Amino acid sequence: MAIIRSIERGTSSVRRHPTQADATYQIIEDESGRLFHLTTYGSDDRVSGPKPSQTIQLDQFRAQELVGALREAFPGILRAPLSDKVSLRRSPVRRVRLRSAI
Repeated sequence: MAIIRSIERGTSSVRRHPTQADATYQIIEDESGRLFHLTTYGSDDRVSGPKPSQTIQLDQFRAQELVGALREAFPGILRAPLSDKVSLRRSPVRRVRLRSAI
């Protein structure tokens, strides 16, 4: 659970994960600026039921890096219209005001 400070292409051997999970996002604004907050939840096989598993936060610069990486992985993704076969579930965006911890 952290604010991402850098995004770089990795070189380790990775594979597709065997399970799926859901995620939600929020947009946070405080005196330091705006952050994109992403929360993932445990898979359906999780014994304790759905609860937040991982959270990350991105500022505008890291979000731009992530968009660049997504364009590399999926060329044209941000320019092409969504296929009728793709179903997106929309969750409401909730703006949250945080107090500074400092």
